[in-house]
Amino acid sequence: MDFLADFHSFDIIGLTETKLDSSSTDSIVYLNDKFSVVRKDRNKHGGGVCILIRKTIKYLPIEIPAHL
Repeated sequence: MDFLADFHSFDIIGLTETKLDSSSTDSIVYLNDKFSVVRKDRNKHGGGVCILIRKTIKYLPIEIPAHL
């Protein structure tokens, strides 16, 4: 993935069905020092998602209430 991110100059990379949970560290999906990792880990109903955002992009993670 490091090669793809550098070669194609991606700013945002989305991953689905990551199968990550609370025992997983960000280092599993870490891309050099150019990306921040934002995760929503799996639960008993799903596989989890992860977004890698180039550190030059300002962003603000928000929590969506579970009832929505």
